[in-house]
Amino acid sequence: MALTLFVAVIGLVGPGAEFEVYDDALTATVFVSVLLTATAVAVCGVYWAAILVEPGWVTVRRALWTHRVPASEVDRFEPPRTYGSFRQTGLRVVLRDGRVLSGTAFNKGPIDSDSVGRAEAAELNAWLAMQGAFVVR
Repeated sequence: MALTLFVAVIGLVGPGAEFEVYDDALTATVFVSVLLTATAVAVCGVYWAAILVEPGWVTVRRALWTHRVPASEVDRFEPPRTYGSFRQTGLRVVLRDGRVLSGTAFNKGPIDSDSVGRAEAAELNAWLAMQGAFVVR
């Protein structure tokens, strides 16, 4: 992802530089370049977000951070909160110590029903139960 972002930033300086040719306006060049770079970072963040499960591990990726925790520390997966919630709006990972990690996957929109994310949470909880069968505590 870092290489993709680097190439995007280099490519996005070009449209801003077009102002430099015609107006000699450094401010417009910088503004357009920063705006397009911020847009590219936001798009990459949406693309990057996910909840990944692999044997023994759960990884929650968001636009700005990634948490990787052992499956033995995960208590359960919960469906996303209803639309209009301010924080932790995606599919939720509840840890045994009470902390909650919320991915942006399956965020509810204004037209989504309550069923959004429920099947996925049930499937992830079934996976977690299978992991518990193999974990020695």
